[in-house]
Amino acid sequence: MLSLVVCLMLTPAQGPEPYASIAVSRVTPAGATTFGAWDVGPFDNDDATDWFGILSEDPSWESVQTALEAGAARNGYLEVDVASVAVAAAAIVAAMKTGELDALPLEGRSSVARLGKPPGDLAHLALEALSRVQADSELAELWAEGGDPSPWIATLDSIRAGLR
Repeated sequence: MLSLVVCLMLTPAQGPEPYASIAVSRVTPAGATTFGAWDVGPFDNDDATDWFGILSEDPSWESVQTALEAGAARNGYLEVDVASVAVAAAAIVAAMKTGELDALPLEGRSSVARLGKPPGDLAHLALEALSRVQADSELAELWAEGGDPSPWIATLDSIRAGLR
């Protein structure tokens, strides 16, 4: 049995609104506690950061496509790790499409930048994945349970803008 404890943390922002992030504590069957975090950015969580690190070691559009296909799939429940990676993959497609590489994590950016422009209909697949993540995923549920999900939704909308 895996137990999750989710906490909403409000910290001062640079503007008039507080800035929220979600911290997660997982208690494994062996009783060990692990900690992770979600924040509004596409790479501001452990799953997306880990996946980006792996991708940067051997960048391929096939890996990005696989992540997007998993996020866009309409069968079954969309777990938080799959949803987080799908958002990160969509952000990569948007960054490469627009040339706004500053949206990518600094470590690994130059490797991923060598991918060049995204092929074919990958932007459309990324839009599908973002829609599924926002409408029907554990990640969306966690943001809704944690308080105001509008900063996270604004991040998704920003990625969408880069995909269009």
